[in-house]
Amino acid sequence: MSDFRIEHLQIADLKPNPRNARRHPKKQLHQIAASIREFGFNSIVVIDEDGVILVGHGRVEAAKLAGLTSLPVLRITHLTAEQKVGFSLADNKIALNADWDMEQLTLLWRELSAQELNFATRPLTSNCSMANRQGWSSRTLPTMYRSTGMSAASAGSSIGSSRWPRVR
Repeated sequence: MSDFRIEHLQIADLKPNPRNARRHPKKQLHQIAASIREFGFNSIVVIDEDGVILVGHGRVEAAKLAGLTSLPVLRITHLTAEQKVGFSLADNKIALNADWDMEQLTLLWRELSAQELNFATRPLTSNCSMANRQGWSSRTLPTMYRSTGMSAASAGSSIGSSRWPRVR
């Protein structure tokens, strides 16, 4: 079994990885921060034996925006330097290889749209017209999108771009 332990550390004690290849636009960080405020900090940050972030740079930055000062982290000590790089890249890339079940997604989105959740995810559609075909309108968008003036079409417009997994 791998050597690891979960700790609760001050954000100031975490060290960003200077070789981190993933970039998080401000808009995405604010979305993650809104999700943290709504649901809590429910995803783990992974660090190495020296406190260098291997996975979770975006979550750490968003946690700062959400006003948190400490976070749960998983400290791992069993990886070589090369494995740390591979793990970091794999963790970020593998999630992008998934597809969406559009029928299930539509059902879930309609269910959530009826509630006043301030969640930070976008309607996951393949394009602008998909949002309209599914009946997602300004009226059914969560408060977060209505307050920014975002329409269902514009909320769905970035799906399929380099920031979002392709939806089939």
